[in-house]
Amino acid sequence: MINHTLNHLGKESSMDKIISITLIILFILCSLTKSNAQTQADPGQTNHADSLKIASENQRKELALKLSSSDITHMIIHTDSNNYGYYIFIDGDMVIEQRSIPAVGGKMGFKNGEDATKVAGLVITKLKAGEMPPSVTIEELNQLHISTAKE
Repeated sequence: MINHTLNHLGKESSMDKIISITLIILFILCSLTKSNAQTQADPGQTNHADSLKIASENQRKELALKLSSSDITHMIIHTDSNNYGYYIFIDGDMVIEQRSIPAVGGKMGFKNGEDATKVAGLVITKLKAGEMPPSVTIEELNQLHISTAKE
């Protein structure tokens, strides 16, 4: 069919030539799509879940690279009931407002500015490592000796 179409290109009008060339391109694209689909169906190839994991890891690495060269700072704040919290800034823009102790239910703030500073430092470390979101766990609070007891 392709040879037949190519042989007749010289005898056709401009519009017929455009249609013939378009058909040839479509034929080639369909062949490539079919070949690609067969390759993806091969069990030896990377599956969709693996591709997503790889893409996610690449995005995390890109984010970590960008954040490693960013100016990430914090500011300790007073919250209600004489407790403390913190703001996290990236290149001067506030990105996190933390008025309560993360990983602890309720609205309880930090008992002192030192505890807020320790956790803000942990969050900054996670941000620079590309961890999104930079979640804090109870275990990490315990490792930092952060008081989570209600008074």
